[in-house]
Amino acid sequence: MNRALVMLLAACALIIIVALVVLGVFAPGPVPHPVEKVLPNERFQSR
Repeated sequence: MNRALVMLLAACALIIIVALVVLGVFAPGPVPHPVEKVLPNERFQSR
């Protein structure tokens, strides 16, 4: 029972490590977003 638990935990750790390496190597690219420029509006500024 104890040996099966250790093997299960080792397999889970190995799967997590492989997943992190794959995500590190094949990382998704950044998604471009359009830049929105905001002009100041003096009507709403306090005096």
